[in-house]
Amino acid sequence: MKTQKCGIFVLVLFWGTASLFAANHFVRSGAAGSATGADWTNASTNLPTALTRGDTYYVADGNYTSHTFADAESGNLVITIKKATKADHGTDIGWQDSYGSGQAVLGSLVSITKGFYVIDGNGTNMIPNNHSENFGFKIASASTNNWGGIIALVASNVTLRFMHVYNASNGDVNNGTVGLRYTGDANYIKVQNCLLENCGKDGIQISKAKFLLFENNYIKRYGMLRALSPDYHGQTVQMFYGGSDIIFRNNVWESNEGQGLVSFGASNTTNSNFRFYGNVVFVPTGTRTGYGFNGTGGLIGNGWTGAVISNFYVYNNTFVNINKASSMSSNNAASFFMRSTNTTSMFTYNNLYYNCENVAIGTAWTAGYMAAGGLSAPGQPNEQTGLSSGIFADYAGNNFSLALGTSPGLILAAQDWWDSSADSFFGQRDSSIDMSGKTRGADGVWDRGAFEYRKSTLPAAPSGLRRVTP
Repeated sequence: MKTQKCGIFVLVLFWGTASLFAANHFVRSGAAGSATGADWTNASTNLPTALTRGDTYYVADGNYTSHTFADAESGNLVITIKKATKADHGTDIGWQDSYGSGQAVLGSLVSITKGFYVIDGNGTNMIPNNHSENFGFKIASASTNNWGGIIALVASNVTLRFMHVYNASNGDVNNGTVGLRYTGDANYIKVQNCLLENCGKDGIQISKAKFLLFENNYIKRYGMLRALSPDYHGQTVQMFYGGSDIIFRNNVWESNEGQGLVSFGASNTTNSNFRFYGNVVFVPTGTRTGYGFNGTGGLIGNGWTGAVISNFYVYNNTFVNINKASSMSSNNAASFFMRSTNTTSMFTYNNLYYNCENVAIGTAWTAGYMAAGGLSAPGQPNEQTGLSSGIFADYAGNNFSLALGTSPGLILAAQDWWDSSADSFFGQRDSSIDMSGKTRGADGVWDRGAFEYRKSTLPAAPSGLRRVTP
């Protein structure tokens, strides 16, 4: 018992000592003080070139120059870049509420070459939405030829939250701009509650990585299918050199296209422990032409021959108005929604497909309990077919939450592969909570699709923000 008390004392002492050295710094565009960054009166006008490990940098509204985050790592000490808001701005000295009422634009690109950063737009809206004002930080790029990425990341242990990553070149334009690019072994990366909008090649390009979490993001017009000249066609998400322990959950994907939504692996690469659940993938009602995925990639699968993929779990997603391929593509082959070659331990359940073309699932997948209506159905065991647009709260308005319950889906929490154990990075790998906060199966029925239909009240929208349901 004495030893335990001593250990606790040492641990508390360590935490206390670390906190003594942490400091807040303040950045405000147009500041006219001494520029020490000590408070809002004396704020720096841009992020300093060199940042201090363990410290937090609050950034006010305004326009700033692009920054390269290259501060030498020191153990696991994190540097936090946080958008200042009325509720959270570090100090009241010199503060004015107008400093925190809008966005901070962090230049036209961000480069991160060292690890242990948190770049947090300090928002509060947890449901994916495409309203730029809900994201405290914005990266505003006008590039039409940036293969390195609007956010270029060559480091591990990085978290991006409440950021609008924007390319002014509309996603319909064929060009060489990548949205987010991870080069080398960029591991332990979180992208949460972000708006990722427009690119003309690969949207999210990942070169071999493990432990990646993408959740509650709104991803719009990423990827490019028009394989014309120059050869800028791409995927919405490209995992070319393999990876493991990757989760895409509770994201909204609007009008994306390419060889695949998530394409894995060149020859001799290994891809494992991948989860894709709670996502809404759609093309706005009435504008189906021009967005889709071709037959070599499909929605989820290995877009190149020779890759080995295993332990993939794709469940409780909603797919609406998806084309087989772009009308301008050189490859109009039928789309396999779940493609598979050289694969093992592949599971896909409880997905909802409405008004989608050529829905097919590769033979390596264990599949069932789908729901479908409109153009095509996957033809799997225990399938519900004949859905009408009335299944949705507002099909014409692109609100794909459920107005009616589906036939009971498979209760996935009872499956052998379901992993609800605590995890220091993911929280837990599999979750029965949908993006609106409802618990699947809480009333004894586990619905199909991204949304659960229980007649329960949605959590209240945070003050000053609009609740947006896709």
